[in-house]
Amino acid sequence: MKYALCFMALVFSITTYAQSQKSKRFQHEQVSFEDMIHRYLHRDGTSAQPVEGIYSVSCIITKSKKHWLSGKQVVRVLDRKDNYARVAIIKETLDKKRDYMEVSLSNKDATKYPVVGMLVTILDGEGFKYLHTEPDGTVLTFSMLLTHDDLLEGQFVASKRKALITTRLSYFKLFPKVEGEDFAQSR
Repeated sequence: MKYALCFMALVFSITTYAQSQKSKRFQHEQVSFEDMIHRYLHRDGTSAQPVEGIYSVSCIITKSKKHWLSGKQVVRVLDRKDNYARVAIIKETLDKKRDYMEVSLSNKDATKYPVVGMLVTILDGEGFKYLHTEPDGTVLTFSMLLTHDDLLEGQFVASKRKALITTRLSYFKLFPKVEGEDFAQSR
């Protein structure tokens, strides 16, 4: 009985000590990955490229085919997702196969952020070849254009039987906001 009480007192003191150490361990300021991206885009020396930033992604998938009797083109919306993801597009310096990488900010694990796509520059920085990797490993190739100062649009078309399935992505820039005159000068 005496040993059981000593053992319980020891366990209680160890758990109390561990809890006090745990609360002391996180006394430092903490920065999220998105905050680090903000700091990266405001870095000293070099300015960010027009395509770099934090984006909100929307998608619309349509199916178009000719009507069998009238011959008119019929377009039907299969799926629409508004603001379904937040991503960061940042300049790649280590991998020469891609110019920019797209990192998902929607990940639940705060220590790892998946690279969900890569952009290769074409048309002197105005157009991009975007390779998107699905969770199952499928790679889709989109053609993308920086259409406005805060809008990046892409399209992927695939044929299935006698129909065309079109996936359109719209990336709306949340950060950094580019002023109209600055955008025209940077292009």
